[in-house]
Amino acid sequence: MTAMMILQKENHKKAPAIRINRTWRRSSIIGLRHAFGMFFIAAGIALFGFWAIQPGSFLAASLTSSLPSSIPAQPDVPVPEIAATLNANNQDAPRLVIEKIGVNMPIVEGKDESALLKGAWRSPWSSTPDQGGNTVLFGHRWYHKPPHPETFYALDKIAVGDTFNISWKGAIYHYQVIETKVVSPKEISVLKPTDDSVVTLITCTPLYSTKQRLIVRAKLL
Repeated sequence: MTAMMILQKENHKKAPAIRINRTWRRSSIIGLRHAFGMFFIAAGIALFGFWAIQPGSFLAASLTSSLPSSIPAQPDVPVPEIAATLNANNQDAPRLVIEKIGVNMPIVEGKDESALLKGAWRSPWSSTPDQGGNTVLFGHRWYHKPPHPETFYALDKIAVGDTFNISWKGAIYHYQVIETKVVSPKEISVLKPTDDSVVTLITCTPLYSTKQRLIVRAKLL
């Protein structure tokens, strides 16, 4: 038997081991991919669960997910003195009261939407009742178990002509609703400055969804 034949025979004997080794490596790679896939799926489920047990957190994020990075400064619009009635105790914190739907909630300040957990969040890009222009208030729809005075759960029941009050720095400002509408989250025109003294109330709609935004705008009386 020649040396060439002996070498071919030896290689033939080793071939199965090589194939087995390659098969094992391929199976190992597939197994690792599967393991990583299951890990990320589990992580996703865990993350979803985290948001699910914190309904306010997810809604707060979604409410302002489409806001621009900056909003033009509000114009200086004089507020008629007759529109503001001095508060009796002059000590009340800012509050929004909409008697028709049972809303009686604090108006809170903050740099971001986390303030929504404490009441109606006044957008830091907007004006204030005593300065005129467009005062923008965001509110949760269902953070508290409804009905609850500190949510906009029934804001869709508000109609043009309805009235509500805002207590601000020792004065009460009276407003009348002039417009209600549903818009896309990308519709930021409702946040822009206005020449008139108005309040814009914003929450998610339909109920238990963050698909669109319910807008209620009211003018100062």
